[in-house]
Parts: sequence; C-alpha cells; structure tokens
Amino acid sequence: MDVNTTTSTSAASTATTVESEKTGFAALNADDFMKLLLTQLQNQDPSEPTSNEELLNQLSSMQSLASSIELGDTLKDIVSNQQLTDGAAFLGSYVTGDNDQNVAVDGVVDRVVMREGSAYLGIGEQEIPVRNVTQVNALFAQ
Repeated sequence: MDVNTTTSTSAASTATTVESEKTGFAALNADDFMKLLLTQLQNQDPSEPTSNEELLNQLSSMQSLASSIELGDTLKDIVSNQQLTDGAAFLGSYVTGDNDQNVAVDGVVDRVVMREGSAYLGIGEQEIPVRNVTQVNALFAQ
C-alpha cells in the first residue's frame, strides 16, 4: 500500500481558531452559574429572606441548567458515535485529504480512530481527520 505525502499548497486551508476573549456574563460557564446561584442562596439577608416564588424560580433555573448540561453531554456522545460511524464508511476506500499539519495524504483507509472527540482515518502511518477528506474513490476488485 502506497502512501503519498506532499505539502499542501492551500495556504487558505491553514485556519487557526482564535477564541476571542470573553468578558462579563459571557465568560460564565454552567459551573460558574450554578456556583453563583448557590452562593446567592447561602448569603441572602436574613432580615429580607428570598420569597417562595423567587426561591422556586432559582431552583427551577438550577434544575433547568442541570438538565441542559446532561443534554449537552448526551449530544456530544451522539455526535462522537456518528463521527465514528461516518469514518467506518471510509474503510477500504481510497481517500485524499489533509492531516492536522495541512500535509496532503492519500491512500487506502485501513482504520478509524477517535481522538479528542474527532474521528480520524488511518492510512498507513498517517491519519487525517474525517472533516478534512477532500476526495473518496471506491476500490474495485479486478
């Protein structure tokens, strides 16, 4: 099995994801929000306790947040499984694409692996992310 590796001429495909700085409430994640709600409940003024309605609203917000976190985790698992299934469809096919270093790789897919939540196609010693596949050719028996 031949594996051809060449340097990609597509400089445009070298995209670096730069996460913009978040400030204020946009920087809060689910854990921060939960801690904020719990701290608010623990440190309320005894002379002006939270009304039952406000307490129920806060508890409802906490339950909603917990459900959203669980749903997000479930969706991540589903996406991961779907990526693995998608990658398995390439087994035995001749593919072309760029690896993580933007080096063009082509050859017959001999394995599919999951790494950091993404499916990678194995071609000999090389691996390319499924999302970077640019061409697929079926191999026909002769």
